[in-house]
Amino acid sequence: MKLVFNFKKINMTKTTTPRKANKTKEVPQGSTSLELKKDEPENKPQVYYPVVRNIQTNDFYTYLGENKFQNIKTKVDGEVPADKASALFRINIDATKMFNEFPLVNDLVNKLNLTFDNNQKQ
Repeated sequence: MKLVFNFKKINMTKTTTPRKANKTKEVPQGSTSLELKKDEPENKPQVYYPVVRNIQTNDFYTYLGENKFQNIKTKVDGEVPADKASALFRINIDATKMFNEFPLVNDLVNKLNLTFDNNQKQ
């Protein structure tokens, strides 16, 4: 989620001690008090890597593209043929959102050796 502030030019005066004159500061349009770093683009799109679940082991994998998958728990990656991948993996939208919006969850799964528990009542 990106918050965009669109400010018009504002003249701000700062009151100082009587020895110094009042200073006028112009705030350019579109600026905020929280400036981005110089090397970061302003409209940087967020890339989501799909997270899939191995239906045999219940481990989460990140899909890296071109039939490459990386196990989130072990950090081992490899290529899986398309026909086997479609039979072995299921996309998990909730996990995709969670792992991409909160990258520290990747470290938790890796360090604590966690797996997916599918105990939903049907």
